[in-house]
Amino acid sequence: MKKVSNTGGTTRRQSPAPVLAKPGEAAQSASQSAARVLLSPAETARQVFGVSLRKFQDMRKAEWMPRPVVLGPKVIRYIRHEVVQALANMPRHTTLAEPAELQRGLTKGAKQGTAGDGNAT
Repeated sequence: MKKVSNTGGTTRRQSPAPVLAKPGEAAQSASQSAARVLLSPAETARQVFGVSLRKFQDMRKAEWMPRPVVLGPKVIRYIRHEVVQALANMPRHTTLAEPAELQRGLTKGAKQGTAGDGNAT
């Protein structure tokens, strides 16, 4: 950008004229846009789901999750629109189930005549 001075003490910047892409630059531009479409597991976890990578690795096992694109033996990527669509369609739980340990404690407390508050009668 070039500085263009203006009378009155203010300066403004003039944006450069658009430059036509050369053949090699067009391929680079296409690969950059592809990079925005393909997300690594860490990017998918952080940007799409807002969870840690470890939680995302657990979520990958779910049948509603899209399969990754395998680019190499250790390189996988997810297609952004597939993951966003899967997020919109993922199953939702209206009520969370009590953990088994808590259920056993409540049942045991009810049998002993307590409400699970720790006061034995």
